[in-house]
Amino acid sequence: MPAARTQADAWGHKLHSEVFSRLPGAIRAELETEFKTLTQQDLQPLLLKCNDYFVEARYAHEYIGGYYDLSGLRTLAQGVLKATRNLGLKSEGLPPEK
Repeated sequence: MPAARTQADAWGHKLHSEVFSRLPGAIRAELETEFKTLTQQDLQPLLLKCNDYFVEARYAHEYIGGYYDLSGLRTLAQGVLKATRNLGLKSEGLPPEK
């Protein structure tokens, strides 16, 4: 019996370059479509804008100045949560939430 794989390829601190871009293409496409349906915004620009937010916030003492687009970050977080939930519901044959 082969060893179980316990770590995904899609992980890291950078939202676009380390997490989203490493998801399988079909999942990325479904997530983008569902996100657009729920938020009326494109997912990729928000991911790119917020790509380094975790690193910048965690290591704020190393950065001088800067700002965070909190509205965009909220849209990104809420939209991705709803989109992934809806994709899960759809995969179970259940209706998605609005």
